[in-house]
Amino acid sequence: MLTHCRTIFDAAADALAAGARDGDALYADGPKFAAAPSDSIDYAVMEKDDRVAIVPVTMGWSDLGSWQAVHALAACDEAGNATTGDVFLHDSNGNLIRSGGKRVSVIGMEGVAVVVDGDDILVMPLKRCQDVRAAAKARE
Repeated sequence: MLTHCRTIFDAAADALAAGARDGDALYADGPKFAAAPSDSIDYAVMEKDDRVAIVPVTMGWSDLGSWQAVHALAACDEAGNATTGDVFLHDSNGNLIRSGGKRVSVIGMEGVAVVVDGDDILVMPLKRCQDVRAAAKARE
């Protein structure tokens, strides 16, 4: 990895060194991590290293690169809601709710994501899940 993408490695190491611990959780420093190039591991390493092997396999695969993908793979109730934690739903379907230790009530909603992480709360239509980057940039 260091041969092909030293800048990614250094940014990740800096982000971890400047991060914070909370029990078993380690939170990388956001601005330092954001300084890393946004290259995929395929491009940064796999396509450039001559020691990579490919083994044929038959299995399902999904890149969990969005909240929409998380919802698509999650166990859902009969209304298509995927929930984790203390969640109350009424007349709502096709939603992804991650309560993060808080009680989340959703009424009359369709196709939304609600993700609670500590004091941070993300609410968005699942079909706009790629716009989550706007929230991350606003924090910088």
